[in-house]
Amino acid sequence: MDGSVWVEGRAGRDRGGRFVAGVSGNPAGKRKGTLNRMSRLKLALEADESGAIARVVIDRALAGDMVAARFCLGLIMPKPRSRPIELDLPECDGIDGIVAAFGVTVTAMASGEITPDEALTVTKVLDRRRRALEARARQQAAEARRRRVAARVAARDAAGSGSNESLVEPVSAAHETFASETPSVRAGVPAPAN
Repeated sequence: MDGSVWVEGRAGRDRGGRFVAGVSGNPAGKRKGTLNRMSRLKLALEADESGAIARVVIDRALAGDMVAARFCLGLIMPKPRSRPIELDLPECDGIDGIVAAFGVTVTAMASGEITPDEALTVTKVLDRRRRALEARARQQAAEARRRRVAARVAARDAAGSGSNESLVEPVSAAHETFASETPSVRAGVPAPAN
């Protein structure tokens, strides 16, 4: 054979049809320093031909060439991108502030002060803020639990008690009620028949 890799009847390709690493349709590869079309065009424009090319495009646009006219208009008046907007948002230090900011955003959109896309962008930012606040609250709760458990361990060790029962966090009444109403399926124990 010629040394190519055969996979599923195709030389040098994997199951997805892509070339295997080290094997391509052009074994010699692209020579170093080879320029692609855009690089060649950019170099040509930089070589003092840009004024002449611009003049040709403008002349064609004036002569009625719609593609050239669209190109020129695109440079003169580009598509509008995002614009800065001003909203009087309340402080977003808690869930109430974020809900109020959502309300302000929807009101501004409904009155036409901002576009629906701008409102969507603002609400995405507010949602990220909400998630960050929730993550901070979870982290603080976990830290508080760790401190309580550490305090219980210290108190147990100081008292000389060997029991681990004082280390267990108390379960809320709502959780106990839910657990008593939910059939047990742990360890292969079937739920009781009604």
